[in-house]
Amino acid sequence: MEPATNIPLTQEDLNIFYTKITSKFDSLIREKHYREFYTAREFSNLTGIKYQTVIYYCNNGKIKARHPDIGGSWIIPRTEIERFHQEAEDNLWNP
Repeated sequence: MEPATNIPLTQEDLNIFYTKITSKFDSLIREKHYREFYTAREFSNLTGIKYQTVIYYCNNGKIKARHPDIGGSWIIPRTEIERFHQEAEDNLWNP
């Protein structure tokens, strides 16, 4: 199932996404519990993006991830969480 792509986002939608990703990202940095790599499920929990959407993005290259084993989990580098955090911030302040 593909995520909806033609639903317009409002400023409120961007504010909510930014708040979710910023609070979780800041918490990770503050507590120094960040790792170099995360699973798709962990990425979903950290960013607030639905798990199925994260998998879709991994399959289509929107999230830079590795899938080392057949049937294994996607491995997503921390830099992708940082990139999504930055994009959320950019979209919020530069709509």
